[in-house]
Parts: sequence; structure tokens; C-alpha cells
Amino acid sequence: MNSISSKPMAHAGAAFRQFALVSPLFLFTFTAVPVNAATDICSALSSPIYQVVNPDTQVNLLTYSQNEANNAAIRYGFTQTKGTPFSAALTAANGLVAVHRLYNTASNDFVWMTDPNEIASAIQKYGYVDQNIYFYVPSSENGCTQPVYRFLKGNKHRFAVSQEDQDDLAANGWIYEKVAFNAGYAVPGATNTGVPAWVSLTSYTGPTTITVNGTVIDGKEIHSLVQIKAQDVVIKNSRIVGGDAVTGASQQSLVHVYPNASLTIQDSELYAQNESPSINGVTTYGNTTVERVNIHNVIDSVTIVGDNVVVQDSWLHHNLYYPAGVDPYKSDGSHSDNIQIPQGRNIQLLNNNLGEGVERLNATIMVTQDYGVVTDLLIQNNYAYVGKGPGGSGGCSFNFKVSAAPLKGAIIQDNTFVKTSPCAMTMNEQTETNLAPSLSKLNNTWEDGTPVKIYHY
Repeated sequence: MNSISSKPMAHAGAAFRQFALVSPLFLFTFTAVPVNAATDICSALSSPIYQVVNPDTQVNLLTYSQNEANNAAIRYGFTQTKGTPFSAALTAANGLVAVHRLYNTASNDFVWMTDPNEIASAIQKYGYVDQNIYFYVPSSENGCTQPVYRFLKGNKHRFAVSQEDQDDLAANGWIYEKVAFNAGYAVPGATNTGVPAWVSLTSYTGPTTITVNGTVIDGKEIHSLVQIKAQDVVIKNSRIVGGDAVTGASQQSLVHVYPNASLTIQDSELYAQNESPSINGVTTYGNTTVERVNIHNVIDSVTIVGDNVVVQDSWLHHNLYYPAGVDPYKSDGSHSDNIQIPQGRNIQLLNNNLGEGVERLNATIMVTQDYGVVTDLLIQNNYAYVGKGPGGSGGCSFNFKVSAAPLKGAIIQDNTFVKTSPCAMTMNEQTETNLAPSLSKLNNTWEDGTPVKIYHY
């Protein structure tokens, strides 16, 4: 396929031309700083790259600067955020190549390229302007990278990483061109999860039990618990903090997705403004996507009791903990988990930051099978802290309940653990046998690259 469209470039107006050439967002220039050949390429990919899209023009912007992303949203209509789909380096090093940002004033199109010949062709044949080096990526694929795909529609380019974004582009007429480059994984945190900085929240006054299919809640602050009893519900760019402190005989959740309902929650923040041992984050009975969500100050961040659930690019942290005698549900103190899975099929836990800032965490991922079989489970590219279990006993980060039936149909790969206690992963021996030999070869490591050990408690 052609790397650059040969179709005539359409005139798009003077205002945006000023945006790119007269009043640019930020035109930072990097000075290459060669470093020792032993530089760890993976650790160099430490800068998250933000992606925002103008929904009217379908132009996208990739930038390492959160200020530039915010400015693009406020001043130029780039109000659709894609979070930080990948990470890159901001200085040159052995094994890295420069990524140039180019802009075409006629089509208002941005494109990012590494190949000098392709860059020259874009400039000479299609009128693009080279806006200089914007970041650096590995010159070849390795164990800590992911492909960044380039798509074309008419005379505009888009970039996508996740399968969801690729499928969405294809469904809307974008044509796949090539792998533009390989880049790192961006660790979710304060700057790339939750409500985007340019969104001004207003108080939500609608129903808190959602029964109308296709309901969209956008840009709201919600001071109550939300119950989803309809299909194709979307909550985005919002903050859900609950209402009065939850007490009673059973735990409740800030967001509860009932059976036969479906929810996508994106770019939102969830926390209990009135903390108690009875409040969780999201409980879902299936058909739920949690994407770029910041969940904190609850007992369990996400509980999955159903099929077809994705938790991706989210920051689940600072869970609540109550000691024995205060937490009415656990005699040895709160069993706080980031993600708990009592039952479900087709579950994907992808590129999440789990367990940060929790004094006593039972597990970042707890698979119990208490209510039924868990299978078709993918746990990939998560950044997980190893917490302290009930009573500070030293829990394992990924806990596949050893007393449960042996787990089948799971892939656990490319996860990185922060070593705050010795145990990254525990499961019964039959589960390990079921997942072997692939489990030992799937790059689950401590931060220093050392493979983690599987414990059988």
C-alpha cells in the first residue's frame, strides 16, 4: 500500500493552518544525547505518549507533552482522548531511531515517520512539513515493545495500538497501511487515567439506576451509587464518588453492572468520598469495559462475576484497609484486592498499574472461582506491586486460589512486578501444570528482568 495518499489534498481552513505553522502547540526540539552502548532500551522507553483526536476532522495528535494534549483539546477541538497508548524515549541512544512529526497544511494531517526515504517522499511529493524529531523508539521489535499501527483514510493518517482501536478504525473506513514503529508500554498513573484535564465536570442530576439502552453519561460528577440495568451504557470523562457512607450486612459498589446489562466506562475516576469497609469500586456481572479509569479508596477495585470483561490501561491503587474488629466481613482484617474474579469467561486484564500505595493488599489479581469456572483469561503487560496480605503477612500479587479447582485456559504474560515482598504469583501445582510449559516462558519478571517464581502455598 502507498505510504502517503496520492489523492488531492483538501483545503481545510486558515484557522488550523495557524495552529500548526503560525501558533504551534509546542514545537520542542531534542538534542541527541548518545549514551553508552549498554543502555537498557526497555528502561529508556519511560515517557508516555499522549494521543488525542479531533472528532470533527478525525485528525489525531501524538505528543509526549500533557500540556500540548490539553492545549489541543481546549483550543483546537482535540477532545477525544486515547490516553497514552505507548511510551517512548526523549533522548537518543544506541538501538533507538528518531520519530519525526510531519504536518500537511492542506489536509491538516499529522503523521509520524522514522524512515528517511519516506520522510523525504512525504515532503517532496505530498507537501508535508517536517516539524522535527518528537521522540525515539527501538529500531527493532523486542520483548518490551508493542507495534504501533498506521491507518489511512483519504488524505489523513491515524495511529492505533489496541485491537479495539484498530477494529474501530477499520469499521469506519480506515485502511491499514503498516506498522509505523515499535514502542514501549505506558504505565497508567495520575497523568493518563481518570478525567482529562480539559474536562469541566457538572453535577449529575439524572437517574442513578440506568434502565434505558444506549444511555451516555459524559462530563459529570456523580454523588451516588450507579446501577446499570441497561445495555450499551457509556460513562466517560466523569467522576463517581458515591453518597453517604455505605453500611449494612452486604458490600455495595460505586458502579454495579447487573446481568444482561453492558457498560463501557472510560477516562473516569472512582473513589468513595465517605470511606467504609462496605464500599467497592466496580462490580460487574459481564459485558463491561473499564478503560483508562482511576479507582482508589475502595476495598476491592473491580470484581468480575461474569463473561466478556476488559480492564485496560487503568490505575487501581490505594485500596482501603480495615483491621480485624473494624471490618465486619473479615475476621483477620480487610482482604482488599485490585481485581477479584469469582467467575467468568473471556476476561482480559491488559496494561494496568495495580497495587500502588496500598499498605496491606491481599492481591492485585485474585482468581477464586468461588462461584464458577474462570477460563479464557488473559493477563498481560500489567505493572503490579506485591502487597502485604491480611495482618501484614506478605501476600502474593497474583493469587490463583490454591484451594480452588485447577485453572485452565489462561495466559499470563509480560507482567512486571515491583518487589516489595518475595511472592509475585501463587497457584496450586495442577494449575501450574495446566499452564505449563508456556507459563515459564512468558516473560513475567521483576523490574530488574529476573523471572518470578511460582509459589504453591
